Amino acid sequence: MEISSSTLPAVAAERATMFVALELSKSSWLVALHSPVADKVSMHRFVGGDVAGLLALIARKQTQAEARLGRTIRVLSCYEAGYDGLATSVAVRPRH
Repeated sequence: MEISSSTLPAVAAERATMFVALELSKSSWLVALHSPVADKVSMHRFVGGDVAGLLALIARKQTQAEARLGRTIRVLSCYEAGYDGLATSVAVRPRH
């Protein structure tokens, strides 16, 4: 669910990076996402521990950006080292 957005200059398409910042607590997760095809940071809130919802959001936004740019993009995330930080970082890492 999108709750707000802030205006920022669009990230240059040649960078092709989507930035994801996570603020995690037991009860809720706040996700700030900046896509290389958007000029705003979108904010999303999830119930704490909703890894499936988080991954679905990232995948959806990544697919949308890749379709618009016509090439793959990378996803970089950062998070606080508080509750669920380690478990979430393991869950969102690419599988090889």
